[in-house]
Amino acid sequence: MLAGEFARFLGIPLEHRMSQVQVPNAVCDLLGKLGTTLVLVDEIHNLDLPTRNGAEAYDQLNYLSERIAATFVLAGLDVETSSLFQGIRGQQHMLDDPAG
Repeated sequence: MLAGEFARFLGIPLEHRMSQVQVPNAVCDLLGKLGTTLVLVDEIHNLDLPTRNGAEAYDQLNYLSERIAATFVLAGLDVETSSLFQGIRGQQHMLDDPAG
């Protein structure tokens, strides 16, 4: 679970009884309290949207980006040719052309 990785990075203790709703809520609460304005996510090219795990991670990242009042910067290799921008999920986030 992607929120679990955020929680571990932030030092939030994960208890076995925490639900899939409580973990992202704890992450969002802490990042809000810390006044986080920028979240960098690397290795985004490893998300494989056609797979269940990839789709769930993508949805979790999207959820976090909507709940945390911060700019999310996603970085990865060859994302233009990956599955990240295919299908309904991928069409939500199209790359901006830096050349204008």
